[in-house]
Amino acid sequence: MSIQSVERFELLPSNQPANNTYSFKQGTPLVTFNIGSVSKFLKASSVRINGQIEFFDSANARPNNSGLKTGATSTIEMNPRVGVNSIFQNVNLASNDSNQTLESVRQYGRMFASVVPSVMSEEDFLSHMGVVTKSTAQQTSGDAQMNNKMAFSCRIFSGMMQSGVALPLGVNGTRGLQISLELASDQQVLFGAQAAAAGGGYYQVSNLSLSGEMLVPDPATQQKMSVASSGAIVFNTIQNLYSVINASDATQTYNLASDSVLSVFHNFLPITHSNNYSQDGFATDMLKNTDAAGTDYDTDVILKKVSFSRGGMKLGLDYELDSEVQ
Repeated sequence: MSIQSVERFELLPSNQPANNTYSFKQGTPLVTFNIGSVSKFLKASSVRINGQIEFFDSANARPNNSGLKTGATSTIEMNPRVGVNSIFQNVNLASNDSNQTLESVRQYGRMFASVVPSVMSEEDFLSHMGVVTKSTAQQTSGDAQMNNKMAFSCRIFSGMMQSGVALPLGVNGTRGLQISLELASDQQVLFGAQAAAAGGGYYQVSNLSLSGEMLVPDPATQQKMSVASSGAIVFNTIQNLYSVINASDATQTYNLASDSVLSVFHNFLPITHSNNYSQDGFATDMLKNTDAAGTDYDTDVILKKVSFSRGGMKLGLDYELDSEVQ
């Protein structure tokens, strides 16, 4: 097989509202893109979600963070490391012809909050990340950007899109691709005093599009891709497990029920901080205990031991990770 040319494409959503605007508050939280079945390969790493986002307070006025505009200042913020990616709650990839789900990433923003900051440097956030996803990793500069409508261009962080392989879109492949993005609630994305005011702040996105690159193979390969055959397509996937820890001192055991696992990561958030205008819903802090009054999570909890096993046998070079206070 040889690749003869590379085609660039841009698609509009198939469920575009009349006002071209998607908003959780206004009842249009689902965005769907459909890529037809063609005898070509999709370069998954090139796919981007493009659009514009703007923020409003309960009075439908733009924020005035950092006092950069005239008049009284306001406080409407979002997580500076996750940026615009925080607006996506769930991401679903399916075959366009059969609607068979290929990969479904739940709690997309929480996954992003752990994975991306772990592999990005401060310079990455201050340069290209701050431009394309509005994630500067600095709260003040991120707040200042929110005063106006912002353009963004985000990669899709899923196993399929980050596997480094080209996806065959023909009949002998995925038979097209349907990408569905479910928007997160305003209470999860935004936080701050003005966001929590009566009525609540909100965000809306517009002018959405999907762009990427198609790899066009030679005629012989295109002919093979147009004929159905048996077999399987191998790609990575990201799976999510959500659980609530009820006890302060306990041993928790989770069965991931997954095979060929490359890595496992986890993060913690007090349950009262989720979907709460008063808290950052994408913080990745330590485990917390409540104060004496039981009203706020303000005391760090030291995690003593973490171990992984496969088929009942401990797994890993060190087998157990012990945490000791210096």
